Amino acid sequence: MATVIDEPQTGRFRSPFEIETPPGAEGWREMYPPYLLFSEENRAFEDSVFWIWDSMHLPEVELPFDTHTHENWMPAFSVSNSRVFALPPSNGGTQRMLNGYEYVTLTPVTDPRELEARSTVFAARAGYYYQNWNELFERWKVKAEKLIGDMAALEVAERLPDLESDEFFRAHPAANSGQFLLRAYDTLMQMDITAWTYHFEMLNIGYAAYLNLFMFCRQAFPGITDQTLAHMLENPRGEKVTTAALAARLHVSEAALYRHFASKAQMFEGLIEFIETTVFSLINKITTDTPDGVQQCDQIVAVLLKFAEQNPGMTRVLIGDALVHEDERLQARINQLYDRLEA
Repeated sequence: MATVIDEPQTGRFRSPFEIETPPGAEGWREMYPPYLLFSEENRAFEDSVFWIWDSMHLPEVELPFDTHTHENWMPAFSVSNSRVFALPPSNGGTQRMLNGYEYVTLTPVTDPRELEARSTVFAARAGYYYQNWNELFERWKVKAEKLIGDMAALEVAERLPDLESDEFFRAHPAANSGQFLLRAYDTLMQMDITAWTYHFEMLNIGYAAYLNLFMFCRQAFPGITDQTLAHMLENPRGEKVTTAALAARLHVSEAALYRHFASKAQMFEGLIEFIETTVFSLINKITTDTPDGVQQCDQIVAVLLKFAEQNPGMTRVLIGDALVHEDERLQARINQLYDRLEA
């Protein structure tokens, strides 16, 4: 694992330029290309950002030949952020090697005018993906599976011959099998870049959707930890959600909880509003794009079943199970939701 050094508290992490080479690793810099190394030429930038050891993906010292893996995913990630989706706060990232370990950092967008301009582009492009998610995902699966098949079909010689065969000599005048090996390797690298491009096409936009839900929950339930209320609602025994239990999950007093909400009913109203917004945005898309009534019904039922599968906690609200013994107006609002569905 990466070197851990005991040191006094200084109010900041050490600069990468201050990290010593551990015994036995002398000369490690000679194994990696210069553009992957911290350098005096780029020190102003490299000392101004926060570097993260990518221990989740690369927990061990990386062999020099293997750097092509992250050298391919980082450009795909950065281009997706900067030029494809125009993610407002980030132009992607960059990477460096230090004592054989990979470190990464984000490249932030700091100009308020650029942030505003990118936000407009991102909203339109992300909106297109969310509105056409099923179709785009099906197309994505087709091209991803084709790419996997093309990779598997690459022909790579187990070893180069000492002498080219007569058949090869006649079929490929003046050529040699080493050229075919290099061509296969170049093709594989291009396929790897394409694979990472496909990966970040869906990953980043998926994270953005999760972040949107996360921010809503943070706003609706100040102080809530990730999925706290959803986990309580997913209780298979169907136990009643109480403010005391919710406060205990949040590690706050019930009084603190009620400073943000007038009642528990108001908490449930926030969830119902989220359900309505999510479900009806998808249904409106179906009714707009699908003129046939029977097909509309089929697609709407599929949307509801998928929502229930992915959100078991919110489904308890939707079917009224979590609202038993709660304020009657909550069940009335759910009934109105069903009236809208049936209309």
